[in-house]
Amino acid sequence: MPEQFVFLFETAAKGDALFAAVTNFSQETGDFHIVEIAGTSEKCLQIQSSGIRFQLYQSEYSLPRSDLHYFGTDRLDEHFKSSLGLRLDETSIAGQQSPSIWGELLNLGAKIARIVAAETVLWTDTKLLSNASSFVAAVQAFDGGGGFPALNLIKFGRMAGGAIKSNGLAWFCNTEILVICDHLSEEQAMRRVIRLCHDFAINGTVLESSTVDGIEANELWHFDAQKGSNAVLVTITSKTE
Repeated sequence: MPEQFVFLFETAAKGDALFAAVTNFSQETGDFHIVEIAGTSEKCLQIQSSGIRFQLYQSEYSLPRSDLHYFGTDRLDEHFKSSLGLRLDETSIAGQQSPSIWGELLNLGAKIARIVAAETVLWTDTKLLSNASSFVAAVQAFDGGGGFPALNLIKFGRMAGGAIKSNGLAWFCNTEILVICDHLSEEQAMRRVIRLCHDFAINGTVLESSTVDGIEANELWHFDAQKGSNAVLVTITSKTE
């Protein structure tokens, strides 16, 4: 079963020392519990947090540089000498699109990154590398009531006609979004795209076409569920149009 997170180190970190740091943190804080240490070919900590099980293990993840994307870091794969993987246990993976489960995965990922002092965090679904401190701060802000950490988890691209398409939102809600907002600057457009990612991740997909007020007083968001597709078309217009 593939990992969701890979924590990368620029030194040849010893797995035993990293596992000891995680175990000590668990014992000192009670934030999560070590359920089992499996003595298989890959040493693995079974972790339980908020009733959800995870596995932390020494990873040999191979980084295909041509496929990697970067946010807040320019560290390429040759800088990293060792890594740890974190994944949902097979008992939890079926519910990955529940915010209570993926939210706990993000929280635990941020805690582990901080405990083991990882330099970089890889979200494997989109092959997106983030500076570890940026990732931890984004997840902590989300846990405190802030926005979904979309930039650390999801890729965005411009389509031929200028629309912005998400790639990776579906891991959280089984839906990607295609946003048409030609009249907005790049900064204004991305502010809305990130807000849309937050709403879809938390609330799930849109099953029927609808129109709602946008984030500005004179703005409308038009949602069009695309039949036969996992993408929702969102067109942002002004009420004066």
